[in-house]
Amino acid sequence: MSLLSRLMNVWRADRVAEELDEELQFHLGERIRRLVEDGMAPDDAAREARRRFGSPLRLREESRDVKLLPWLDSLVRDLSLGLRMARKHAVVTAATVLSVALALGGCLAAFALVDALMLRPLPVRQPEQLVYLTFPTNAPDQSESENVQRPRVPAASDRRTRPGRPVRDEHAGGASGDP
Repeated sequence: MSLLSRLMNVWRADRVAEELDEELQFHLGERIRRLVEDGMAPDDAAREARRRFGSPLRLREESRDVKLLPWLDSLVRDLSLGLRMARKHAVVTAATVLSVALALGGCLAAFALVDALMLRPLPVRQPEQLVYLTFPTNAPDQSESENVQRPRVPAASDRRTRPGRPVRDEHAGGASGDP
């Protein structure tokens, strides 16, 4: 059987099943007829023919595998069932589609960020000459980048609220303006 006819049979699987049933009945009937012609009683001939013929289910499945592409037939049936269930449970389907869409959007946004910041070269003329600056720290629980982000001078608003008093610099360890 050609690949094209097996492919077409997937789309008309009910008709193929009917043809297989007719063909199996024909062969079983022919075997019964031959046994009756050889002198057996019709009931005994039918029983003997079914015994020799074997399991009709096994024969039907073997013939079906020859006439169809089993993997494609299974895929079509699974997709059909999935679509029926999606239509039957529309709220669950909508929630699932929305969740998948949000997850894909989040993944795409994360990849776009990583791509822009880490994978592509920086938009400068000579990126190999860029330098990363940090302030060294002696505290083991404080990383260098934390030290860079803290302000080194007191805020101007602190000076305005206490005009006559010296402002204490927390980072320097002493008061600024102490005599």
